[in-house]
Amino acid sequence: MRSKSRLVSVTGILAAMSTILYVYPTFPIIPAFPWLKMDFADVPALFASVLIHPVVGGVVILIRNAMHLLISSTGMVGELSNFIISALFVVSAGIFSRALAKNKSLTLSRITITMIIAMVVQAIVATLCNKYIMIPLYGIKGDPAEYILMGVLPFNLIKTAISSTLFVLIYKALIPKIKQYL
Repeated sequence: MRSKSRLVSVTGILAAMSTILYVYPTFPIIPAFPWLKMDFADVPALFASVLIHPVVGGVVILIRNAMHLLISSTGMVGELSNFIISALFVVSAGIFSRALAKNKSLTLSRITITMIIAMVVQAIVATLCNKYIMIPLYGIKGDPAEYILMGVLPFNLIKTAISSTLFVLIYKALIPKIKQYL
């Protein structure tokens, strides 16, 4: 990043894009769990994390969730869950991309490997986060293992796979122009 003002501007633009994509379009992907909705908000945050710095990706997620509080009906539990799980995915993608590209360019194969590793890390931590934090906070009754195995785990794997695929496709198409600006 060439200057602090450019960093702040790009971070703000990516946070605004992420906020909009967090609200629209959204749709359920597992009919039995209609409150678990697909959104594309992690894609701009992935660009922040991979191209600028993992911390900037986390900041984009934080801003997005803070803005979403203005229209939320989850009592901050949904935003907390989204922040923990999305930030983990996005920040780990940034960290792994830096590790894989150390002294080399970030090729398409390296970025794909990065996304797969970040998906696995996110799925594991999302499962643990839901079991020990989110399910008790939401007061969900019934078998937590069933909720996690039938809803949370497949949802998070599908969502991160779609977000990762979109990120890789956009990255491939736009990276020459983006790198020129950064």
